Amino acid sequence: MGEGPQPPAGASHGEVPVDRFRYKASRPLGNAGTLLTVMSDAIRRTVMSSQLPTLDELKAQARRLRSSLAETGSDISHSKSLELIARQYGFADWNTLYAKAGNEPPRRSWNPGDRVKGSYLGKAFEGTVLALKAATSVPGYYTITVDFDEAVDVVEFESFSAFRKRVTATIDEEGISPSKTSNGRPHMVLMA
Repeated sequence: MGEGPQPPAGASHGEVPVDRFRYKASRPLGNAGTLLTVMSDAIRRTVMSSQLPTLDELKAQARRLRSSLAETGSDISHSKSLELIARQYGFADWNTLYAKAGNEPPRRSWNPGDRVKGSYLGKAFEGTVLALKAATSVPGYYTITVDFDEAVDVVEFESFSAFRKRVTATIDEEGISPSKTSNGRPHMVLMA
C-alpha cells in the first residue's frame, strides 16, 4: 500500500470528484448552473489556500446562491443553500463547515510569543502574547492572554492603585474587545 492519503473511489491523485463541487438539480439550472461552476472554481482556489471565509461571508454566499437559483426558477430553502455551500468547500454538511470556520484563527493573527502594543482599560501597554484561543460560544471572537512589559494601573482613583502585569481579554478579529468600560472605552485594543 502506498504512503499518504488515498484519492476517493473513482478518482486518481490530483483529481477532485466533480460531484463534490457541483449541485445536481432535479431540473435544468440554466444560468445558475454556470454560476455554480464559477463559484466552484473560486471556492476550489479558496479551499487550496488555508483560510476559510468568515461565517458571515459563508452565509452571504448562501444567500447569493439561493437568490441566483430563485431567479432561474430553482427555488431552494436557506438551509439547502447552506448545505450546498458546505459541499462546495468539501465538507459533509453545514454544521461541519460552521464548526471549522468558527474555529479558524483571526484574520489578523496573533500567536503566542508575538510582541503587541495597545491599550488596556485606557492605559498604553507593550507586551507578549502568551495564549490565544477561539471563543467557542461566539464565532469571530478570541480569548487572548498578554504579559505586559510593565505593569499597568487599572484604577482611575488617585488614592488607590491596582497594577496588572498579565491579563486575559476577549477580542474580535480586529483586536478590539466587545466589553467596554463605563465610559464606553473597549477593555483592550491591540494596534497593528
